[in-house]
Amino acid sequence: MKTPLYIQNLLSRCEWAVEAGRLPKGCDPGYTLLLHKRSAYALAKTLAKEADALKGWAEREMLKLCPYYDNDADPIAVVNHCPGETRYRDQWAVITIWDPLMKHIEKFIPEKDRPGKHIRP
Repeated sequence: MKTPLYIQNLLSRCEWAVEAGRLPKGCDPGYTLLLHKRSAYALAKTLAKEADALKGWAEREMLKLCPYYDNDADPIAVVNHCPGETRYRDQWAVITIWDPLMKHIEKFIPEKDRPGKHIRP
């Protein structure tokens, strides 16, 4: 599977919701991402368009993997939350993308440096 550059760029601004400590109730911990705005000055509607672009790409890729896939019955990607109003600070969209697509794109999501991550037991 080839991942377009614009999707790789979006994923490079993502982080795992569970690692950020911002996993909304009812979201799947292993598959939920926070897509951050490009900058504090970016608009919320731009973030919403980017979240929809990521979701749309995921749906199209799933149809390529499985032509008989029914996205209405079992969605591959869901935008759980996106801010409706721009605040000039960090804002994010909450997006859930499930396997088999997530296993192909998780390599583009950067690892966050957490305290104690490098300590071996």
